[in-house]
Amino acid sequence: METALTASAGVSYNKFLAKLASDYRKPDGLFVITPSMGPDFVAQLPVAKFHGVGPVTAARMNKLGIYTGLDLRRQTQAFLAAQFGKAGDYFYHLARAEDDRLVVADHPRKSLGAETTFARDLLAWEEVAPALEPVFAKLWAAYSRHRLTARTVTVKIKYANFQQISRSRSSAEPIASRAMIEQFSLDLLQPHFPPASGCAAPRGHLVELRCHNGRGERPDSSRFSELRSQARPARSSSRTSSYVQCQPLERHEKMRTASDDR
Repeated sequence: METALTASAGVSYNKFLAKLASDYRKPDGLFVITPSMGPDFVAQLPVAKFHGVGPVTAARMNKLGIYTGLDLRRQTQAFLAAQFGKAGDYFYHLARAEDDRLVVADHPRKSLGAETTFARDLLAWEEVAPALEPVFAKLWAAYSRHRLTARTVTVKIKYANFQQISRSRSSAEPIASRAMIEQFSLDLLQPHFPPASGCAAPRGHLVELRCHNGRGERPDSSRFSELRSQARPARSSSRTSSYVQCQPLERHEKMRTASDDR
């Protein structure tokens, strides 16, 4: 099935060059940088294109007369260390097309999510739990399948007038059942139904649910924050999103033990 979507890809012998290669033929192309091409390719590259060189660092380099990879290569390792600290050693090797960072193909999963878009706003509290049923089901299925754990549930609501609020609640024990996610989520949502006058205009509102390992929070605590976002084009429907951000339980327990030791 053709989608008419474009994609670019870069292939090389280290992460730095592969990233450069992927940008080289955007928005639709494949580019390969071989070992024999690497040093010359980096030499002609503006330093602003280097990984780890932002606008401020690029401006500092320019003041030092460093504009390209070749200019950077001409500097001694001691000079770059004096000017840029620990990053100086990193820049020294990048200028020579050297990058020994490992390629990790499989990272431990830290987040899971599920979302849905409704055809109309949810204004009555009685509608909320049934409407979120498919989201809870999908979220819990993924949570169980990956054997991850979380202790905090966060609910975020964005209203049609662009006001945004969030609340969270933590448990002393890991979330061990779908019922816990549902109960925490609904308890946090209920005080905000029905929406206040002016919030639930036909343009719709967004409700986001997250389960994660909150740090620096007391068990069974709730926190409230209110944010305002810039106005965006009106939407004709409500949207509900659910996300899980977790760490393996074993890792979390080790972190907690280390904290207790302190």
